[in-house]
Amino acid sequence: MLQRAARASPSPGRAGRRKNSVGRGEPKTVEQRPLDRMQRDSEQILTEWLVLHAQSGSPEALEQLLKLWYPKLRRYASRQMRDPEAAKDVVQETLLAAAKRIRQLDDPAAFPKWLYRILQRRLVDHLRAQIRRRRYDAPAAAADSSAATPEAGTPLEDALASLAAESYRIVHLHYLIGLSVKEISSLIEVPEGTVKSRLHSARAQLRNLLTE
Repeated sequence: MLQRAARASPSPGRAGRRKNSVGRGEPKTVEQRPLDRMQRDSEQILTEWLVLHAQSGSPEALEQLLKLWYPKLRRYASRQMRDPEAAKDVVQETLLAAAKRIRQLDDPAAFPKWLYRILQRRLVDHLRAQIRRRRYDAPAAAADSSAATPEAGTPLEDALASLAAESYRIVHLHYLIGLSVKEISSLIEVPEGTVKSRLHSARAQLRNLLTE
């Protein structure tokens, strides 16, 4: 699937070619930064580098970019939908759309927000379709949902899994992807105050679960 998405990117024209170098200088040295923040920063640098090379027509860079972000998208989509296979389909559609539109992205640093916006639109479309089909296939969907039993993970993963879908979505976007409250508000179309309130509640819930 990822190779197919990589091939979906159009060949660069003369006007569409970009420089391969990031051209932003060496990253600043950061001391005593939390490990997860450092990991996120290094991942962001890699993401920007891959975006630039993918926009220049490198199928290898595009495929690596899609592989890098696939697990996050899959985890996010799975929490928003009850059907794991439907979530997988939504992520595949998202990656195909991203591959075709990669040259429309002006700022490589905005790739995560841009990618999740595509995913969010696909999720809304599928959830609306599920609502329309609910009266026809609700029994089968319920059976599939009950058959899928998640495996036990780390205490943090188990605690995250206990969050409501709306709370998990905001925690995922803020702490795992690094979006600001304002960016999350714009992405999921809820007021910034609501985002802050849900983050506060989710932090309190996670703290209680992890200290039990």
